[in-house]
Amino acid sequence: MFVLRFADPREGRLIQRIKIDGPFITFYVDKQDVEKGIEWLQKIDSEKYSVLSMGQGVMHDYAHGKTNKHLNFLFGSRKGHFDHFHIACPGMANADNLTELLSCFSSNDLNEVEKYNILNAYQNYLTRPSLDRQIMVCEGYSRVMAAIGDGDHIISKRMPMFLQVFKKLNAVLSKINPQIDDNQTINVDNYQINVKQCTDNILLCMHQIGNIQEISKLLTQYKKNDLAKDQLVEQLQEKFNAATKMPFINIHDVLPFTEEECKNNFHFTNLIKLYENTANELSILLDYKLHFVPQKTIQTNAYSAVENDTQNNEKRCVMF
Repeated sequence: MFVLRFADPREGRLIQRIKIDGPFITFYVDKQDVEKGIEWLQKIDSEKYSVLSMGQGVMHDYAHGKTNKHLNFLFGSRKGHFDHFHIACPGMANADNLTELLSCFSSNDLNEVEKYNILNAYQNYLTRPSLDRQIMVCEGYSRVMAAIGDGDHIISKRMPMFLQVFKKLNAVLSKINPQIDDNQTINVDNYQINVKQCTDNILLCMHQIGNIQEISKLLTQYKKNDLAKDQLVEQLQEKFNAATKMPFINIHDVLPFTEEECKNNFHFTNLIKLYENTANELSILLDYKLHFVPQKTIQTNAYSAVENDTQNNEKRCVMF
């Protein structure tokens, strides 16, 4: 997670801290300045950006980089001198999003030098290998999949088609001793999906994402000094070796009609590229060459699109 705190207090500055994780940019203000923060929110493009409300589920945890943070409001445990506003970007947060949001602040609230310094710090964060960024990228996969499994309110808006498929598959598979025929299908919008093939493909993804989550846990242990460097290197290589023994399927290939949804919520929808990026950056950070040689990506043919034949007023299936 990218975190920037202003080291020098300046009277009149509205923003005291900024955090960026996945698709979320979070601005912290003094509690006494909450009303001014709300005024600022009126200036942002509401068609493009949305604001998370308190307690909005697993994706709210994602914005904080913590677990069960969204439940704090139930116990009145909002501590500290700051309040905050989570802004959800249409895709993964980037320098353009940050520039656009910073431009909505008046020069009194945040001057041009401060805006430049914020953007420069974030661009450096994106271009330089860091343990924090690798943890952020890896954690993002399990957080999004947990949100999908939970039917999270925010993910239902960001990945509506993917979530619909997941719910319908779950309804079939949650039955006691479900008998799944090879040709059994479910319908979502104009798409007909083979239950067995789609379930197999999602499970392949989940196995790889589970392995990615284990890598994230190792990096977090190392960051907390709970794991020595030589232990980390050895265990990381074991995880990369385990990944190479599993078949790969790109997240967006599980359901190609959800490709845009996937690109807007995962850093890499190509899991091989994710592993390659992680191995390369960690090799630099740890000064030790980590090896990753993947199997070929498998192809999927789990769904068909149903098109309307306007001349004959019939429907026909087109396989992909």
